[in-house]
Amino acid sequence: MNTTAPASCHDMPSNQLCPSFSHQIVGENTNPQALVNLTLQSVKLQLAVAIFFQDSPACINNLREYSCSNSLMNCTKSNVTRFGFMLTYDIQRTRKACADVQKSCSRLVQEATIHKCSVIQTDPFDFAVCNHHTFFKDDICPRTNYMYPKAITKFYRIFAERFKAEFPIYGASTLKNSACSREVINVYCQILRGGICSANMQQRMYAISQQECAEKIQKCVYQSPFQTHLLESCNLLPDETTATKVPLPIVPATPPNNGNNANNVNSGK
Repeated sequence: MNTTAPASCHDMPSNQLCPSFSHQIVGENTNPQALVNLTLQSVKLQLAVAIFFQDSPACINNLREYSCSNSLMNCTKSNVTRFGFMLTYDIQRTRKACADVQKSCSRLVQEATIHKCSVIQTDPFDFAVCNHHTFFKDDICPRTNYMYPKAITKFYRIFAERFKAEFPIYGASTLKNSACSREVINVYCQILRGGICSANMQQRMYAISQQECAEKIQKCVYQSPFQTHLLESCNLLPDETTATKVPLPIVPATPPNNGNNANNVNSGK
């Protein structure tokens, strides 16, 4: 994804995931639905959690409201900014929806999605700023020296610690062999971290494609709800049949004992 590509406000496409959201959304002029389709995929993954735990219709509806509000930025035309538009989140709507999730959803659903309402997005331009992920002891993901959007890095530890807690419960028993544990973790961590920032911070890329992700998951994980979740997560990655390959940014060598070599490939998507 090239953040410098000409973009503007576009009508929200008709969809079943966020039907009550009709505000305009930002999109590249040449492919206006690409970004919103990616956003809707993340909403679908959150709703799947409530469905997996067989929670109530009220929980699913409130989680839908929360996830859509926390993901879909409102785009309005503006002559004030150099972009020609302004982006905002409806923070109050998201906070109310999160409180409703707390009232209607089970503890398991809340722990996997809203994280005590601590991951509410407030600044759309956090996606334009790049930071390093904060290193913390016992991180399940291999360490990396790449930079990632602030919108992800500021919540990374919360997401990584939840993945670490859930993997032994829902994933370990579905693996085809012991070597698959690290391979599945490495794949999912690339999704968890978000897109890698280019050196000039104008591009976002991944070191793995949808197809590569799905191949590794199918090779390592038996058919199960866990496999289904991982394969759906793979759809957050670039499609290798349409994505443009670009060089990954050059970064300082990662210490050899942190297991990150598997993620440092030659090109991104």
